[in-house]
Amino acid sequence: MNEEGTAPPKAIEPAGDRESEGRDAAAAVRLFSWQAPGEEVVSLRRRHPYFLVTRLMIPAAILALPLALWIVGRDLGISLPRLVPWGYVVLGPAAGLLFFWFYVSWQNAYLAITTRRLVHARKPLWGEEIRQELLLEGVASAEMDPLDPVADTFGFGSLTVRSTGGDLVHLGGFEDPEEMQEELLAAAERSRRQGPDWPILVRPLVTEADVATRPGAGIRGPLFPRSRIEEDGLITLRKHWYVLLRALVAPAGLLVLLLEAGLGMLLGVPLLRGLPGDLGLSLTIAGSSLLALIILYRYEDWRNELFILTDERLIDVDKKPFLLREERREAALSRVQDVRYVVPGILANLLNVGNVVIETASSEGELTFEWIHDPRRVQRDIFERVEAWREQERREESRARVEELKQAFSEIGGVDPPASD
Repeated sequence: MNEEGTAPPKAIEPAGDRESEGRDAAAAVRLFSWQAPGEEVVSLRRRHPYFLVTRLMIPAAILALPLALWIVGRDLGISLPRLVPWGYVVLGPAAGLLFFWFYVSWQNAYLAITTRRLVHARKPLWGEEIRQELLLEGVASAEMDPLDPVADTFGFGSLTVRSTGGDLVHLGGFEDPEEMQEELLAAAERSRRQGPDWPILVRPLVTEADVATRPGAGIRGPLFPRSRIEEDGLITLRKHWYVLLRALVAPAGLLVLLLEAGLGMLLGVPLLRGLPGDLGLSLTIAGSSLLALIILYRYEDWRNELFILTDERLIDVDKKPFLLREERREAALSRVQDVRYVVPGILANLLNVGNVVIETASSEGELTFEWIHDPRRVQRDIFERVEAWREQERREESRARVEELKQAFSEIGGVDPPASD
């Protein structure tokens, strides 16, 4: 068993004298037994936790079944005093086994990009591992599949990889498909530049059924805006949907209770003794309207808070609903001194959200992008744009110096100015 919990088949070794070259050095950095000497893992991913959580709902429902049956029986006047303990005695082990099975199966499924190949492995709790491979020099293209609303909300997606032989390869359910696409194409380009220098058995990565079940096109309108939008050189970020959900849980729950109370009054159920029906109904309508207004306010507050990254500036926009207030803070990329991110807690790690803190030398001091999805990627985006801006500045300064020299030589006369780069 390797440290990923899997037991892959024996490694495929290169032929000839290269079989022994670098074996000791490669063994120190091996993550899997199938890695060849000198082969390094450059990217390792598992499917998004969403797929684990949805599967774990099955054992959770099994555990809730005895209690639910007992509640229904009590409401119907049926006495079932031993249902709950005996239900957990019978169903508890089954639910625990399913929980363990789903978790191990999710843990043992991964996608690895090495310096030589693309490897997709799946190993259930029982049964043999299915490890499928594709040489990097055989990768012709990698395109992102359209995101459906669920994938877009939770931040995962799929890639369709086309091989040089025309075969389509589908990689579904992995986090940050854009970054995965960049890593795969960059690794394939490096492999083509270096050239193939080792033989390996190439297996088809997925079946036609996998390709047929890839997520279809999804459309998200203004009601559910994306948490990350890249357009015309701008990167626009919003707080993670969890922030909105946390803000709406309390008023939405109270709204449901008030609506149920109002329905009960309409049906003649005496929910509040001594309170006239018309007055109770009026209070219910007024309370429901107020809660609906609170829900709308909090939703708009979440939707209108933006973090924008341009080629020259960082912008933090906080626009309160109903034209109450708008605050806009900006900092030039030239003033950025440091960028760090903080992932506050277990839930934030599960959702891959955190705070990106940008220290600047401007009057704004410190800018914080709070509860942003994939803070590591945002940090990388900022550093890349800062470096690109500085490189542009260096080029402009170089051109300005050349122009100054040309002007100086032209004033002297008879001397050829130096050639510009």
